[in-house]
Amino acid sequence: MAKVLLFLLFLLFLVGMNAHAQNRDGYVGLNESNYQVGDKIELPAIVFSTCCQVLTDEQFLDSVQVIADFLKEHPQLKVEIAAFTDSRGTADKNVILSQKRAEAVRNTLVENFNCNPVQIVTKGYGEDVPLITDAEIKALETKEEKENRHQKNRRVELKVLEVLD
Repeated sequence: MAKVLLFLLFLLFLVGMNAHAQNRDGYVGLNESNYQVGDKIELPAIVFSTCCQVLTDEQFLDSVQVIADFLKEHPQLKVEIAAFTDSRGTADKNVILSQKRAEAVRNTLVENFNCNPVQIVTKGYGEDVPLITDAEIKALETKEEKENRHQKNRRVELKVLEVLD
């Protein structure tokens, strides 16, 4: 019995040591105190219309403000602004579009929110890393449901590339 109790305490210790654990979607929250290389930071939605790379909606600027606040609170982090498209359009055009979206977020962070440009790199992934596959989208019943899922694939993520001293 004592061995079982000791084992359970050990497991609780391991869980506590891994309090940095990612959520079920593989993201780390914005309120962590210790980020590691490779962490994907959970962000409020920054979404784009089809074939668009412009940030104009106030809601999305508020989301970019959250990233700006995060970067200013964590100047030791170098991050990647990763942008993604849905699968509509050609693969080549989607990579270019996603790169422009990532750069639009970076430019907004630097120009509107005075973030340190050295902290931020951009990468457009195109349609290569969908959250929802085309097969899953095709199986949905309504056009509205399908469009909603495509929208989820048109997203921006923040990834820790380096923790500077």
